[in-house]
Amino acid sequence: MNSTAQSPLDSLKNWVKSTPVIADIYLYLKYPYCINVYKGVFNTFSEAQNAIPQKFHAGYDQLAAHYKKKSDLYLMRPINLPLLAPFKEALVEVSTILDVGGGVGIDYYAFKQVLDFSDSLQWLVYDVPAALEVGQSLAAENQCPDLYFINDFEDAGTVDLVLTNGALQYLEPSLPTILGQLIQKPKYILINYVPCFEGETFFTVQNLGITRCPYKIQNRSELIRGLEDQGYQLIKTWKEPRNCRIPFHPQQFVNSYFGFYFKRCI
Repeated sequence: MNSTAQSPLDSLKNWVKSTPVIADIYLYLKYPYCINVYKGVFNTFSEAQNAIPQKFHAGYDQLAAHYKKKSDLYLMRPINLPLLAPFKEALVEVSTILDVGGGVGIDYYAFKQVLDFSDSLQWLVYDVPAALEVGQSLAAENQCPDLYFINDFEDAGTVDLVLTNGALQYLEPSLPTILGQLIQKPKYILINYVPCFEGETFFTVQNLGITRCPYKIQNRSELIRGLEDQGYQLIKTWKEPRNCRIPFHPQQFVNSYFGFYFKRCI
């Protein structure tokens, strides 16, 4: 007997998901009840934000979105693996990391287990106030004096490396705009797990269960060019085979999430 044979129900589900119009209807009906489902296409963050019905929480500034079990803090997520080699290379020259959209500091806990953090390394997390409240409590509980939290880029001081891991899509400003708020440009930039395609940048709305969030889909070439214009060279890029399908908007279909490793050359 073939153990990999699909059941009739699985076959039906796969047919539904792979048939364009049927898949659109399926996802549209699924949106109110399931996480990581998307709805609508908007030109700006504000338009996407305003499209969220008032009966729902909107955005990531919700305490419930950031609570973590202690055991979950130290998980090395599969999406982190492409970061290991460039991170290890950059750490030789890095004393301060700015983790943009880093939540409660989950990447600090994960990477500290597998990379050689110097005693002088400082890890700063920029995120919404709710994440900072939970993150500071966890840092105190876990005795992490090298982990700090900020809610204003002007408080970052001088940083050597900017990391954003699965978070850039939730931020309204572009990364070059964020870099412009820092005292000086960092030497290294690590971007991971960001949805990109070759069409025009737009926003949609993601259902995260406890909240709805504006969600940015960027033009890949535009993202790279924006950082090259800031004096950075693209050293390495990679992608993950995750898709983002927005019902009834086939031109905005995303079939990969990307990562980028940049180094300042001027």
